[in-house]
Amino acid sequence: MQQFSGKAISPGYAEGTAFVYRRLDHRDIPRYEIVDSDVSMEHRRLHDAITRSFQELKQLEAQVVARLGEAHSAIFAAHLGLLQDQQFVARIRERIQRDLINVEHALDIEVTDLCKVLAAVENEYLRERAQDIRDVSARVLRQLVAEDGGRYEELPPRSIIVAHELLPSETLDLDREHVAGIVTEVGGENSHAAILARALGIPAITGVADATSQIPHGAQLLIDGERGLLSVTPNDAAKATFTTLKSNYDDDTSAAVAAENLDCITRDGTRISLFANINRPFESRAIAEHHLDGVGLFRTEFMFLESTEPPGYARQVDAYREMITPLGDKPVVIRTLDLGGDKLPAFLAPERRANPLLGLRGLQFSLAERKLLETQLRAIITASQGHDNVRVLLPMVLGEGDLDEAITLVRNLSTQLGVTSPPRVGAMVETPSALFALDRIMHLADFVCIGTNDLTQYMLAADRNASEVGDAYSVLHPSVLRAIVKVIEAGRSAGREVSICGEAASYPKTAGLLVGLGVRQLSMSPLRAARVRYLLRKAELSQLEELAERALNSSSVEAVRQLLQHSPLTRTHCDSVSNAV
Repeated sequence: MQQFSGKAISPGYAEGTAFVYRRLDHRDIPRYEIVDSDVSMEHRRLHDAITRSFQELKQLEAQVVARLGEAHSAIFAAHLGLLQDQQFVARIRERIQRDLINVEHALDIEVTDLCKVLAAVENEYLRERAQDIRDVSARVLRQLVAEDGGRYEELPPRSIIVAHELLPSETLDLDREHVAGIVTEVGGENSHAAILARALGIPAITGVADATSQIPHGAQLLIDGERGLLSVTPNDAAKATFTTLKSNYDDDTSAAVAAENLDCITRDGTRISLFANINRPFESRAIAEHHLDGVGLFRTEFMFLESTEPPGYARQVDAYREMITPLGDKPVVIRTLDLGGDKLPAFLAPERRANPLLGLRGLQFSLAERKLLETQLRAIITASQGHDNVRVLLPMVLGEGDLDEAITLVRNLSTQLGVTSPPRVGAMVETPSALFALDRIMHLADFVCIGTNDLTQYMLAADRNASEVGDAYSVLHPSVLRAIVKVIEAGRSAGREVSICGEAASYPKTAGLLVGLGVRQLSMSPLRAARVRYLLRKAELSQLEELAERALNSSSVEAVRQLLQHSPLTRTHCDSVSNAV
């Protein structure tokens, strides 16, 4: 038996046989020289292939709407946008004419160069957009070479796909009745393929090094999509353990879904508010579906990162209204653009992109790019009229100075727009400097959100995107837990709401620990809320507080992890402690 370790990106357990998948190989792409008289023909071939690819994508979009609903079809907007990107197409045309090479070769070079640039950035969101570019490129190449090299053959029952990478359209091509699971060498939790795998209910893990060369076609596999483990040709002991884990997981999942419409109240009567983290306006519909209390974090970067020009006032107003309207009087927290560092929009001046403000991020970046911030705030203020519970959240606050400047800006813009009741303004605490300015931040802000992702990264000086850091990056680090308590206590003293809106709240056991620390508002992926609710409804606050006290007095991440793993209170298969961020 062999066992591989990777990263879980779609939960669940799967048993089946390996289907090792390889698409059209980079080395198989036609490459040849042309003469000047052939250039116009190659340009025409490119135009025709892009046109057919666009039509194919529109058909696929319609199929996804019918199969998974409108929300999931939106992921193909980036693909359609790339096909319509005149700068991208112009670079391919220019390369054909300058280098006198065929269109397939020119396309491959441009896509390879663009993906290399994206692979070098630290931001996970941008790195995973390279997957969309490769997907579109593969689709256009299929049109050019007139073959269907990227499609699956009919799969045998209970197949587990083993691939270097699965592109979004390839995930949609899967025969769900025959696919039991997915194993890939590369890919992230926020990749479109991972999102689709979760929507289809297919357990998936990624980061399994050399999977396509190490795993034989037809081998028996067991996927633990909770801990990110893969067993190849498992022995009887491994099979028995797997069967128990899967049975418990299925039972807990059924119970969690059945209890999803119940209020999130601990056994001793403490109510915990559950909110949603969302990335697109249409995702607000999930609030009612999963019985959540509102939107705890609406990330607005998509409008800035997926456009070749700054999003205008009218477009932003429409986007915010689309998100706000279905929610009625439920609270909505809109975070202003969290840009800077490696997360820069394409429309910035070339000199700014070449030297990304030396890492200036969040609110500091927004105040430096004042025009972008003012347009966004005007749009939020306008869209919030008639909805008293819309709030503005400022990311990466450093202290009193930047927070006061931004709050003053919100008030001045509200006055200019004739609005007498400006939206409430909150601060994200996710920097060490903010921890030393909590009294002033609490005095100025109407509420506070703790961003556990960045707070953990900056406190522990660890790159959260680097796989080798291990426990060097974990919200379970006792120092990070103590910092969270410090923010909670400051909020309590100042009478300010404090919520968690980082990914930590998505993991039930970690969420239980956070409640024990004093948090009463948790914001998470809507898909994870049922399991969080299930665990908290089984818990008593006094027990969670005792668990939190022991965690605060621990000396290491592993010690905290063991506390959660072995606590009777949190012993549930709703999630794995080793998976907590």
